[in-house]
Amino acid sequence: MIAPGEPRLLALDLDGTLLGPDGDVPPRTRAAIERLRAGGVHVVLASGRAPAGMRRLCQELGLDDPQITMQGALIASPLTGSVLAAWRLEPAEARAHIAFAHQAGAVPLLCFADGFRSEVLTHELKAWLETYEEPLPLIVPNLDRLVEERPIKTYLYTPRGTHEQVWDAANRAFHGRATVTSGDEDSVELLPPGASKGKALRTLAAHLRIPLAEVAAIGDGRNDIAMLRLAGRSAAMAQARPEVREAADLVVPSNSEEGALEALERFYPSLAPLAAAASPATREA
Repeated sequence: MIAPGEPRLLALDLDGTLLGPDGDVPPRTRAAIERLRAGGVHVVLASGRAPAGMRRLCQELGLDDPQITMQGALIASPLTGSVLAAWRLEPAEARAHIAFAHQAGAVPLLCFADGFRSEVLTHELKAWLETYEEPLPLIVPNLDRLVEERPIKTYLYTPRGTHEQVWDAANRAFHGRATVTSGDEDSVELLPPGASKGKALRTLAAHLRIPLAEVAAIGDGRNDIAMLRLAGRSAAMAQARPEVREAADLVVPSNSEEGALEALERFYPSLAPLAAAASPATREA
């Protein structure tokens, strides 16, 4: 069991944090997570991905309870479909997002719990979605006709070289009217006002009756800043932007160097070295 005072709830960003460059959880880190769960830690994935894009990883890690998905706008189990909490866009908000995307030259997708909807599917967008194991969108003639169904977020795929321009424009256009976030250099995402991974983590901690002082979080993107600031212990990856690193208590090596494992060993000194939990076959890998 973990020692008193060590985090009882652990939130892990996926891409750029928990996952290595190959898109998988490194064997030693996987073994560490198994040992933490056996020690009583509630492990939750916190990702911008839709539930379907997290399903394989939840299966591999044995996580069938609610996870933080859709940048924090949906807390749901990718395995069972059960929903703990959801924040949805008002129709007028979604319409404004779509109009902004068209004006900015970005491709808008409306994101629902069961998948995405888009008016087009470019080769670049298809490749990006497949990289993150996201389901391909259902192509519809007009996104405006779907806004009454209350999507969870609007995803804007930004053409190469336009990310920062669209990011700045979105922050100006929706200041105080939406959560503007991003987990990579290819997209800008618009959530209901106040929705974030931080708010979702606070909601989940309250549901589990775990004080925030006993919550830990690890991330690498702008979308992780709110939860890094909220958690009692937090770590940012070395490759993160300066503002992300500044939001965390400590900075660990990049995901290509298994920095998440180092963060876990710092958070849980009573169980360190966590990598010792790996089987002989795993250690040889």
